[in-house]
Amino acid sequence: MSLSASVVGAGIVMLAACLFSFACAYRLVSAGGAAQAALRRRRLLAAFGVATLVFGCRLALAEGRVSWAPYLDQWNAEISGLVAPLAHGRLGLDDLFVANNEHRVVLTRLVSLAALEANGGWDNRVEVVAMFLLQSAVVAWFCLVVWKGLGWLRGSLVASTALMPMFLVCDWENLVSGFQDQFGLMVLGTLVALSLAGGCSLGSRACLAAMALAAVMLGAMASGFVTALAMAGTGLVLTISGRRSWRSSAGFISGCAAVAALGWFTRHHSPVTPGVYASGPGDWLRAFLAYASWPFPAGAPGFLCLWLPWIAFLLRVNRRREESPLAPLVLGLGLWVLLQAAALAWARAGFAGLVGARYTEVLAWGLVANTAAAVLAVSALANPGKLRVPLYVGLAAWVVAACASEAWRSRTLYRPYLEGFRQQTLEHEQRIVAFVRTGDERAIAGVGFPHVPGTAAEIISRLSDAKVRALLSGPMRRGLVDERAGSVASSPDDGPLSSAAIHALRNGPWIASAGIALLAGAGLLPRRRPSADAPLARNP
Repeated sequence: MSLSASVVGAGIVMLAACLFSFACAYRLVSAGGAAQAALRRRRLLAAFGVATLVFGCRLALAEGRVSWAPYLDQWNAEISGLVAPLAHGRLGLDDLFVANNEHRVVLTRLVSLAALEANGGWDNRVEVVAMFLLQSAVVAWFCLVVWKGLGWLRGSLVASTALMPMFLVCDWENLVSGFQDQFGLMVLGTLVALSLAGGCSLGSRACLAAMALAAVMLGAMASGFVTALAMAGTGLVLTISGRRSWRSSAGFISGCAAVAALGWFTRHHSPVTPGVYASGPGDWLRAFLAYASWPFPAGAPGFLCLWLPWIAFLLRVNRRREESPLAPLVLGLGLWVLLQAAALAWARAGFAGLVGARYTEVLAWGLVANTAAAVLAVSALANPGKLRVPLYVGLAAWVVAACASEAWRSRTLYRPYLEGFRQQTLEHEQRIVAFVRTGDERAIAGVGFPHVPGTAAEIISRLSDAKVRALLSGPMRRGLVDERAGSVASSPDDGPLSSAAIHALRNGPWIASAGIALLAGAGLLPRRRPSADAPLARNP
């Protein structure tokens, strides 16, 4: 396997932009004097515990359900679009940027390519485990931000709304298919960019890092430009309210708007599919209310029940009340979710009846933004007196109701789809193994190989190509599978990352237990109150 200089260069540029942004973000979150060193260590240990807990829970949910075989978009976007050109030595920059439906999934292809190079072969199980690590990083990062900005108790209340979806299967498509890491990549990039963008000034290194990361998000998916748009909108709100000067903010807002415009005008124009795209304003509004109300019931009442805290917080900011350091992040996150819901309502109106599982990973952050807005609003009350306890009790009850709605949807609506999907992938595995063993094309073509966008002829062509098959997962190379262990079978033919992924998928509960132990350890560390000149509730 050999990669062209252009592909390696594109990967290095994007990786450098991400590392620069993450370094700036971590520096801001970990800022503080020596008096806060013990507190920072506790937060870091607790965040690592959260990440480990999330990783273990995702592994436990996915155990026995993750296939080694390509499925749906993976045949076209990864096997035909990435593995085949690489196998024949002609993988170029165009192959990274070629459209998949409306999307240019550059980041997903780069992750897949890196995993393939490190593992010696393509394997969906490796990509799925990598996605779980990504989701763990998202939640852990958010916990660090809110613990610093709100303290342990209030921060944990907000963080619980980001943690809850990790215990459920509402996003079951993202649980079993590594190709869906585009959503996790976009969420992580957006959270870090919004955390950095609070200063709204091009003179700030943090804001430059935020803009660089927003530009990278254009390679996540079609709606990646919404990150830059949300940053520009947040800067505009803060400037109109008088919290930022036009002189310092104009360059930042213009730069973010330019990044968003670049994403909009370079997007792939996919033919409008009847029954999928919105047929008119009424259809769009119906779909928007369905997406934006998640996890509450679709419709105007559900939308208002979810979004009233954020709307009230927005009005408060415009009235020039005292601003929390978390305000830019909360404003930007809510705006980002609303814009994502608006984009989905146009391009996926036909899927709004039951919100597509893959989209819930993005939409779930609406509840997070509104919980944070409500906590900030209650915290900002000048003299709450006896109202403080009832207000927090009511807020906690609202959060519990939202999480209960999520849990009900997970168990009643989405879990049956997860189990049905596994039956489909098991059939795929059996037919692929039969074809590899015997070369009998009827194993695939004779039944119209179900639920795959490509034709049976295309799949047969790829599996018949010796060079391509040499870069695929073990069962697809050797035509063998352990019938007792199913998709978690391991053999010497598996690459090192495949073996690691198989073992990780078997040990999710133990990893989750380690996360709980780390959280307990963080709670047992000596507590030291910050000094008066180094307040805890400060966040970039």
